[in-house]
Amino acid sequence: MEPATTVIRDLGGLGATSRILETGVHTIKRWRNPVEKGGTNGAIPRKYIFPILVHCAVHDIPHTVETVALTPEQRQFLVDLRTEVCCEIVAPSSPNENTNWGVENEA
Repeated sequence: MEPATTVIRDLGGLGATSRILETGVHTIKRWRNPVEKGGTNGAIPRKYIFPILVHCAVHDIPHTVETVALTPEQRQFLVDLRTEVCCEIVAPSSPNENTNWGVENEA
């Protein structure tokens, strides 16, 4: 269940994650349980995202808001959306191809 499984692993396991966040191991375990069993389906509760990001920054663990807060499907959607938007952007061109923008005519 992502992103919880990866974040817990990268922080050093259940015990280490619970110590970092100053909460019980049971709370961290719930992140990896389905909603039907009282879990979060792999989602990390909002109140823990910032402390996790701070810990990762201090300890050089390569996590971002996207890797901590979004599922792999959500991250892929953003990648696809960014790709689509970037491909649609057309660089502005000058009205005259021979115009040097910002350069005075030397004639």
